[in-house]
Amino acid sequence: MIKKLFVSDLDGTLLNKDKMIDAHSIDVIKKLKLAGHIFCFATGRGWDECKKYYEQLGLDTPCIIFNGSKMVSPKNKYFIPNTHSISNDVFYQLWNNDELQKEIDYFVIKTAAGNYTSKIPTSPELIKHFDSLFHIDMHKSKNIKKDVLIRTENRHTDALSIILVLKEGFNLTNVIREIKSVTHNIEISKWSIDNKGMSSKVTSRLIIELNNRAANKLNAVQSIQYYLDITDENIYVFGDGENDVKVLNYYNNSIAVKNAGYTALINAHHISRYSNEESAVGKEIENILAWGK
Repeated sequence: MIKKLFVSDLDGTLLNKDKMIDAHSIDVIKKLKLAGHIFCFATGRGWDECKKYYEQLGLDTPCIIFNGSKMVSPKNKYFIPNTHSISNDVFYQLWNNDELQKEIDYFVIKTAAGNYTSKIPTSPELIKHFDSLFHIDMHKSKNIKKDVLIRTENRHTDALSIILVLKEGFNLTNVIREIKSVTHNIEISKWSIDNKGMSSKVTSRLIIELNNRAANKLNAVQSIQYYLDITDENIYVFGDGENDVKVLNYYNNSIAVKNAGYTALINAHHISRYSNEESAVGKEIENILAWGK
């Protein structure tokens, strides 16, 4: 038997709208493990936010968290966690940049130890999208370590992600220029929000996400691939969003679920006939393993 590696995003892909894994997918994933294949998560969530799913499936494999900024393998004491972060020094330079401060309403920082924000948003749209995009529940103050100055000495770990919520009337060119004046070793993602939610059109409110340039799901999956000694043709990846694009584009056996966003759909090599509400991951894995017989 040729061992296969299956890697799935969580939100919008393996998880349904109720943030649960459907019974069929659970059954299929447990069966593929018994057959000697491997299943891993690749998610934007932190470990505390995906631990219950890892345990529900009885996994013992590496887990890609924070969109590839960090990898953990809780049941393997020999596994060395891999982290790509943004140093406190870089954050502090961004925070103290006067030109950048003119454009930014507030900062949010994700670390392995927790989340930090300089202000709690009042906009229902922002609160909703902090949860759906960045897995930060702004309603749970215990998950937000509030310090208006967010001083470096108050944080004990480097940032895995820095999120900038821009002011109305922002100048995007100025924002990008000032970020690049501080560091080039950073990947910049843009998220636009209007009154209806996410939009491809730049509106009056914009969120900028900063990550270490090496922090993405593709690099993380390749690290696991080399660690487990599995070839490209035996790797299957599932996703639905912007953070899945690189890994969906790279692997020939990539599958976007039916409900995926436009960019994920055009970059994936295959598109499922099923959505995350229709057990897409479970049904596709079932088909893949049947083809290999």
